[in-house]
Amino acid sequence: MSESAPLFGMHNARTWVLLANALDVTLLTNNVAFTLARKMQMPFTNHGQHVELYLNGKYEGNYFLTEQIDVHKGRVEVDTLKGGFLAEIDLNFDKECKWTSSIYKLPVMLSKPENGIAMDELKSVFFKVERLLARPNPSFEKLSALIDMPSLVRYMILNELVFNIELGHPKSVFFYRKSSEAPLEWGPVWDFDWAFGYAGANFVYFQNPDQLMFDITHQSGQMWGAGGTFFSRFLLMPEFCELYRLEWERVLPEVSDIGGYIWSQGKQLDYSWHENRKRWGAPDAAKQDSYMVMAGFINRRVNLISKTTRRQN
Repeated sequence: MSESAPLFGMHNARTWVLLANALDVTLLTNNVAFTLARKMQMPFTNHGQHVELYLNGKYEGNYFLTEQIDVHKGRVEVDTLKGGFLAEIDLNFDKECKWTSSIYKLPVMLSKPENGIAMDELKSVFFKVERLLARPNPSFEKLSALIDMPSLVRYMILNELVFNIELGHPKSVFFYRKSSEAPLEWGPVWDFDWAFGYAGANFVYFQNPDQLMFDITHQSGQMWGAGGTFFSRFLLMPEFCELYRLEWERVLPEVSDIGGYIWSQGKQLDYSWHENRKRWGAPDAAKQDSYMVMAGFINRRVNLISKTTRRQN
């Protein structure tokens, strides 16, 4: 946009993102994931609005119009003049300032500010995290000096709740530091088209609802990929697992009622659901069934995490 505007009540900005719902049988994966993150009080979580896209009079599908993840007032608010930065871990590896981490081989990229000083700061703190995490018995106390552990716990819980396997790849993993005196915080969460039990093809979602990514009972991860190895290391610390359990107890009442939100949003998307399915060649399905399955999937994930955390207690 040539000028900043507060689209649909969101904060003034010139840059916006249209997240495609082409693969999503419900059209709601991003919407619901962001809503759950806000219910969990995760900072800088996106808002959004479903929109219909027409190009030259031709219908091109339903999209979720949302904020771009960026350092900006009303977006990710960090002080880049005092050592703050925004970074991303993503296999796309498509930013100018990037490197592969030395121990866990993660594709780390600096989003803002894009300069050598910030890059050196990011490399330094991330190397310290990896070195501590790679020890046979990682120190919760020492890692807590570098990482805001409650933010990481919330980040992992949210991704577990919606079964977001992109965390393992890893893709779309953002983290930030508000200033040189602050620890790393995790988020904002982003892009959930490979979440909700996505099978990887053919518009199939809601598979394996009873499969854990993070098992705090056995202090182990069940994830694949470099991201899975990295995040699972935190489960070796009993203090981290206890914090995970306590945080789940806190957010449980807030996330348990998401079924009503799914149904209310679905009612507004009747036209989109039918037209989007035709535009992208999705297989025949019952609209009502897709929302019912999504709500049931989340409910089973809630019960699974609750059962696991009770065993931990």
